[in-house]
Amino acid sequence: MKAITLLGSTGSIGTQTLSIVSQYPNRFRIVGLAAGRNIELLSQQIRQFCPEIVAIGDEAALPELRTAIADLDPQPLLLAGEAGVVEVARYGSAEIVVTGIVGCAGLLPTLAAIEAGKDIALANKETLIAAGPVVLPLVQKHGVKLLPADSEHSAIFQCLQGVPAAGLRRILLTVSGGAFRDWPVEKLSQVTVANALKHPNWSMGRKITVDSATLMNKGLEVIEAHWLFGIDYNQIEIVIHPQSIIHSLIELQDTSVLAQLGWPDMRLPLLYALSWPERIYTDWQQLDLVKAGKLTFESPDCQKYPCMQLAYAAGRAGGLMPAVLNAANEQAVALFLAERISFLDIPRLIERACDRYQVHNNSTPTLDDILAADQWARQEVVAVREKSSSQLAIANPFDSNYLLLNVLQQSRQPIVAIDGPAGAGKSTVACLVAKTLGLLYLDTGAMYRALTWLVLQSGIPIENENAVLQLASQCQIEFEGQDSEAIFINGRDITQEIRTLEVTVHVAKIATYSAVRRELVKQQQHYGHCGGIVIEGRDTCTKVFPDAELKIFLTASLQERARRRQQDLKQKGLEDISLDEIQQAISQRDWQDRTRIYAPLKKAEDAIEIYTDGLNTAEVADQIVNLYYNKQTVLDDNRLACASKTSDREARETVKSS
Repeated sequence: MKAITLLGSTGSIGTQTLSIVSQYPNRFRIVGLAAGRNIELLSQQIRQFCPEIVAIGDEAALPELRTAIADLDPQPLLLAGEAGVVEVARYGSAEIVVTGIVGCAGLLPTLAAIEAGKDIALANKETLIAAGPVVLPLVQKHGVKLLPADSEHSAIFQCLQGVPAAGLRRILLTVSGGAFRDWPVEKLSQVTVANALKHPNWSMGRKITVDSATLMNKGLEVIEAHWLFGIDYNQIEIVIHPQSIIHSLIELQDTSVLAQLGWPDMRLPLLYALSWPERIYTDWQQLDLVKAGKLTFESPDCQKYPCMQLAYAAGRAGGLMPAVLNAANEQAVALFLAERISFLDIPRLIERACDRYQVHNNSTPTLDDILAADQWARQEVVAVREKSSSQLAIANPFDSNYLLLNVLQQSRQPIVAIDGPAGAGKSTVACLVAKTLGLLYLDTGAMYRALTWLVLQSGIPIENENAVLQLASQCQIEFEGQDSEAIFINGRDITQEIRTLEVTVHVAKIATYSAVRRELVKQQQHYGHCGGIVIEGRDTCTKVFPDAELKIFLTASLQERARRRQQDLKQKGLEDISLDEIQQAISQRDWQDRTRIYAPLKKAEDAIEIYTDGLNTAEVADQIVNLYYNKQTVLDDNRLACASKTSDREARETVKSS
């Protein structure tokens, strides 16, 4: 008879574990129980399973628990608080400890059980996610078994039985898609707590059900699979399987694929973890493939489920980042369940915490480091929530200082900032420079001020760029005036409304701070590194990027600017506007441009002014490329070491060939 200690006995994992013990009294017995604060259920469990030791996490509830079981004889040893739960985990003759405590609260009890030499039935994924670098060495040191007790990892574990150590090629984690699998992304701004808790297939606790709705649960399982099975993140994939019949799959080196199938029932992985390596007969409902019917699969939408990508990024970053991710998620979900933030705020708060912690990451963390990072992330999420309403949380990613300066500070990439008055050709020049150098291009155009307004009005998650652009395509967006300062959407003048938002969008191919970071990563993978960023727009040099590596001010006469604007208008089919009319319109604002742009230019000693009269935009771009090579010192030496000694054309060929 196997002796079991159960941590989290009143939760979903705990109650299903006890149902197995009840069904097989000759195989399993309970030595210890630990629960949170459900006195009524815990007292019933004590009476039924007669444990030797019991802990209640809520210390204030201990007197009530004593009273509830006062008539029992013999009495179990009663403890309380985190220390009490740890004592239960390491207590006595238990051979295996089922870790069903939700969240990172299960970490210290799990470590205590490992150090006491007890096998672990791991139903608390956060233990490995937050502390994999600490947990696995302890498991090896004490020679205990770490047996997965959740559905997906148990499926993988079962499929791996008999597979040679080097036989595994790829893991496919299946996911139902959660409560919002069939919801359009536009409706996610309307999600309520009740909506999020309606899982289509599984009966689980509140926190994990919300995690399933955001797909963070699956992202966390990716990190757990990395630690459990020693496989690289690039070899772990997620696939949506709405029926939840196939619980996960493995691909072997010869491309054979093995899968574990069954009805959605958490008792099966729990029973296998408790009985391994045996297989115990059950009278549970057998799988009927005809009744199960069609089994379908689809790729998850990364835009709809941003938490999934956040988990991959944290896992690849390693060190303390998974602990920060996990803690930020727990805190954000708790705020959502308390109806203090919206559903869409969950990934935003998590990403903000992870981004802010990157500079503090430690690749070889200790337990104390992990606990400190966990505490920091929780406090950070709460602090951001206290400082901002849900609407402000939407606006924050657009703020120019928050978005652009933080991106560039953390990416440590060089910047080319191109400024100038209306009509100087800065947009076209910036695009050419970025294309020539293979750099990321950011714009401060009026279109993205319009998109800001649309996003804030619609509630569409800004990280879903496709949805934002689709919405924009359904609207009539018009611009009037010099520099398109007047903006109309569906005939409505929103110029003043945009100004009162106190946000500025600085985006071109991308829509958010997080998307900028993803674009940097993508370019780094494609080019070997991201060589830098080209920024253009009003005030970009003087206000937003005072520390740019290369500051360019384009200067043109009023006549030249009017001529270029006329060319632009002709391309748009507006050929009946005379040069004089355009020149007059520009001159009305020219004194403001001179005050705003040229006065700071005279003070900027390291700024370079290019007078563009008589030059086409390609020639101006060539000048800037040459200046970029001559000034640049941080590019990859292997690629561009000789760039400053070569001609502009040769240097560009170096970039293109690499």
